[in-house]
Amino acid sequence: MKSGFLAGILAVALSVASALPGAAQAQSGELPVCNEGSLWSVAVTTETDALGTLSLTFLCTPDGWLLVGVSYCSVTGNCSSD
Repeated sequence: MKSGFLAGILAVALSVASALPGAAQAQSGELPVCNEGSLWSVAVTTETDALGTLSLTFLCTPDGWLLVGVSYCSVTGNCSSD
């Protein structure tokens, strides 16, 4: 139950943070600095190759960047996320 509660809080924080205009977008797996000034901010890395696009969503926590979401879309239009 505790993990479900924490996952719910994380999902709400991610939703709110991703709606803010300050959400960072990074290319080639580079993440901005995660410190007190950027705490609870969201960063998305995007990597594209010949087969499709991989997007990783991170949340800046007191312990550093935390991977909170992954999505992949192939060039054929098939997409999945987690």
